[in-house]
Amino acid sequence: MARNTRGRHAEDTGLPSREERLGEEVDFWRGFIADWERKRGEPAHPRAYEALQHAEKKLEMYRNRIHTEDATRAPHVHTLH
Repeated sequence: MARNTRGRHAEDTGLPSREERLGEEVDFWRGFIADWERKRGEPAHPRAYEALQHAEKKLEMYRNRIHTEDATRAPHVHTLH
């Protein structure tokens, strides 16, 4: 079972994980831009593209941080004395 960054199981809280929330933000901006362009026949406002890039960067940074934390976390070793 995957743990969130606070040590509680995301499934236990019933709330989406941080990664899921960040992914939803990316999906929102992609959908917003696609809807805008489809309905208006013109590119979305530049701020919408900036918001999408920012959301994608936050998601990428989060995934890199989690990957780095997992890679540097030493396995727990029991020693007998």
